[in-house]
Amino acid sequence: MTRIEDLVVLHSTGHSIGSLDRLLKTHALRGFPVITNSREGFLLGYISRTELAFALESARNAPRSLPPTAEAFFAHQPLADTDTTLDLRPWMDQTPITLSAKSSLQLAADMFLKLGLRYLLFCEKGVLKGLLTKKDIIFILNGAGERRLGTGSGIYRAERTAAQSEQETGLMFGDVDVPDDA
Repeated sequence: MTRIEDLVVLHSTGHSIGSLDRLLKTHALRGFPVITNSREGFLLGYISRTELAFALESARNAPRSLPPTAEAFFAHQPLADTDTTLDLRPWMDQTPITLSAKSSLQLAADMFLKLGLRYLLFCEKGVLKGLLTKKDIIFILNGAGERRLGTGSGIYRAERTAAQSEQETGLMFGDVDVPDDA
């Protein structure tokens, strides 16, 4: 599990459209957990990179045409002017799948397998403790000592022979077709 100290998380307030654009350019992550603030750390949801980028692009273009300095937030702001601010709650998954931080790896692996998850958040009493991705599970189950292939971060698998290049058998996911450029 990637602990909260090592995650890039978004706070519920204190963002502008420009600062979120810079965040997307700086980090190539597929999504971001959203928490109340650094002190409390209560999980509010999860927003994927594509949803955030689409919401920001929609706000910048007509008919809204918001400037980069416009305030953007992930929590209810009763005094916010809806014409000059961007409420990102509709774009955020406000009920992501979570587990207790004390859960077993087997339970997490079963959830990835049976539910087809891409990520799983770990909480204790509503406070975000960490995140586990599908790539992390593959890495753990296929062994950390194997040679890393490909350019994507978190993808680990053993070197393939010529016969295996046509098809690769995954530990959790059965037979998986692997492109030649992987």
